[in-house]
Amino acid sequence: MKNFIKILIVLIFSILVCSCNLFDYCREPDKVNSIVIGTECGFSNVWDILEISRDDYLYSESKDHGNTFTDYTQAITENEWEELLYLLDVNKFVAISINTYTIPYDGCDTWIKIEGSEVTHKIRFDSYAREEIQSIRPFIDKLIEIRNTFRE
Repeated sequence: MKNFIKILIVLIFSILVCSCNLFDYCREPDKVNSIVIGTECGFSNVWDILEISRDDYLYSESKDHGNTFTDYTQAITENEWEELLYLLDVNKFVAISINTYTIPYDGCDTWIKIEGSEVTHKIRFDSYAREEIQSIRPFIDKLIEIRNTFRE
């Protein structure tokens, strides 16, 4: 009976320790299929979108009041995808609830969306200094770095 109780305690402890909710930096890479970052600006009607999947980058851009469009696709390496997933804390991302909309006021908004088998969440913000997004700032910075390599 004592062995049964010990085994039960170890089993319960193991389940709790392995539970993602107990750790601040829980990564759930298998749940994410795509990551998208986009920017929309009001007056000039400029936008761009970078969609990242396990297979490739797809970058689309509109300039000159919507008169010029660019689409570009590039393969992604496994290391690049893994680095993004390492920087993404799904729990922290999903916990952020921000949805600005400054476009009617000639402002610009950046939005980020993650999609996967068990999670879909989108945030939209007008400033990188926003307090709400600081917990995932390294992830955002990496997305911006990648996106900037595609901008002409």
